[in-house]
Amino acid sequence: MTKLRQRNATANRDRKSARARALRLVPDTGDLEDFVHVVGASRGRSIRLMPFPLEPSSPTGLWIATEQADYVVYPEDASPAEKAAIICHELAHMLLHNEPVGGVDLLAEMAAMVAPRVDPAVARRFLARHGYLQDVEAEAETLATVLVTCLARRAERYAFSLDDVSDRLR
Repeated sequence: MTKLRQRNATANRDRKSARARALRLVPDTGDLEDFVHVVGASRGRSIRLMPFPLEPSSPTGLWIATEQADYVVYPEDASPAEKAAIICHELAHMLLHNEPVGGVDLLAEMAAMVAPRVDPAVARRFLARHGYLQDVEAEAETLATVLVTCLARRAERYAFSLDDVSDRLR
């Protein structure tokens, strides 16, 4: 087996493993904020959601990793579906153990924009949608789609289980 084939096989196994781990973390309620909490607990780090007035030229969502916590920034005017997709995308980067790609200047600029009180030196591990290679973004987007779908299905099932009328019809 060539080294390229070995790397591809390893990467494929890692993606499948990350997907399986991620799906085990999805709560039965299908609640997005419960999911964020569970992902944070699984990583041993607090994850804080930050709605922010992002400019149209800004990334759609951001992950800022500081020494104290992870911050997921999303547009304050995002619809519930957009919010879920953006947050799941950033969580997917965390669950896939992605590392940031991009210049230090970009990191400092983005950190100053969304978290002006955070020392840019502390916010070096900064993940932004436009700072990744295409394959890393595609992996995160694929996992995010799976997660959003799973959350929606579980939320529907959970709501159905609490419905008295549905219970009587069963």
